[in-house]
Amino acid sequence: MTPKPSSCSGCPLETNGFDFIANEGSGASGLCIVGEAPGDAEGRDHLPFRPYSPAGAVLERTITKAGQSRQAQSLTNITRCRPSAAGFLEHAPFEHAAIQHCQTHLAATMAEYKPKAILALGNIPLRSLTGFTGKKQSISHVRGFYLDGIGAAHGIPVIGSIHPAFIARGKSNMLGVLRADFLRALHLAQSGGKFTRPVKDYTCFPPIDVAQRWLDAARLVPGEMISYDIETAESLQGVDESELRTLEDGRLEWAPLKPEFQEMPEHLVQVEAEEMVAKVEVTRTRITQIQFSIRPLEAIILPFEGDYIRVAREILALPNPKIGHNCWNFDNPLLEGAGLPIAGRNDDSMWIFHHLQADLPKGLQFVTSFYIPEAEPWKHLNDADPGRYGG
Repeated sequence: MTPKPSSCSGCPLETNGFDFIANEGSGASGLCIVGEAPGDAEGRDHLPFRPYSPAGAVLERTITKAGQSRQAQSLTNITRCRPSAAGFLEHAPFEHAAIQHCQTHLAATMAEYKPKAILALGNIPLRSLTGFTGKKQSISHVRGFYLDGIGAAHGIPVIGSIHPAFIARGKSNMLGVLRADFLRALHLAQSGGKFTRPVKDYTCFPPIDVAQRWLDAARLVPGEMISYDIETAESLQGVDESELRTLEDGRLEWAPLKPEFQEMPEHLVQVEAEEMVAKVEVTRTRITQIQFSIRPLEAIILPFEGDYIRVAREILALPNPKIGHNCWNFDNPLLEGAGLPIAGRNDDSMWIFHHLQADLPKGLQFVTSFYIPEAEPWKHLNDADPGRYGG
């Protein structure tokens, strides 16, 4: 057993944890890669992400396939010792106390390497370094975006990505996603960690005359594409809108192409997969709001009521080409059922992306991360800020 430094005194892993490890790499690239906790292989070598371990091999392949050197990065973990004989940290009774205590070592790592950007691999590093946790704030929801660091990472931008161990358990289709996130984080580091958040201009639930002026302005540019989206009163708990389609009678059906991203302990994955076989339906739904955009970073969000419905109907009747995300299966049937048919060319960006990347998830936030990583994740704002969420 590797001796622990005196700073480990009082940590719940002081006696339960094994094999305290060192950091690795020169950090010359400016990128720090942060994992969760050491495993058996890491404990034997006293270094993170060993290239001969399952997770370490995936990370090694990611770095080398990207044409980069492992040694040029800095590698560390949220906790520096193997949590227990069972080797798991997430959901362990000592999880939060151990992570908090090990902040001392994480802060020392940041002070030593002074990284310009951090790649956080998995839910625990994501939560510890950015505060993102909870409904629609897990790594599968917010990976790929530039997030603001907190705690030991204060002032350092963080990009979350899928933990290599997840990929090693048969999710090889996500290897390219990890590589894309690594390259994005590396580019951010080499840019000095500097980026600019896009400034959005959302008009949320305006007076009806403002909505009318938006319609009148759109009439003047019949060649400009209008993007549109709706929100509904009912949905399926924990299911992305990209996995829903509307039946003829207005009910919603869960119809994923295939299960993705089961975020749960491995022994429960098979149970979840079996449950996903069954078709899930909910009662008839209704539209609550509708939003449009005709220029980047701008949107107007309208309640689906009264004269606003008339304005929305006239917008959708314009000859402008139109685009939505999962609009063919979800938005359009509901809109047409409410008397709002869509005129002009109509594209579905979800199916465009699925055509390009058939083996990847196709939810809008996941897709957005590849094109506008400077944007902030928004899916968790559904209840707290429906206007901003819709825009």
